[in-house]
Amino acid sequence: REACISPCSMMLALVYIERLRHRNPEYLQQISSSDLFLISMMVASKYLYDEGEEEEVFNDEWGAAGKVDVQTVNTLEMNFLSAV
Repeated sequence: REACISPCSMMLALVYIERLRHRNPEYLQQISSSDLFLISMMVASKYLYDEGEEEEVFNDEWGAAGKVDVQTVNTLEMNFLSAV
């Protein structure tokens, strides 16, 4: 709940992963499954729920949830968006 994880977020994250599977399978070979789960959920959640400062879940919060430092989350996000 704190990270706005919902069934809709999960479905959109799976759509992103499916797109990657077809369009950029090399990316999937370069990222761990845990990082892929974290970053696909984060991007999906941001797309669906971030509407302003009060609703935002910041990257450092996602990092804390996934036990990853914020710099790594930022890099993962940039790489994921480029790959999609």
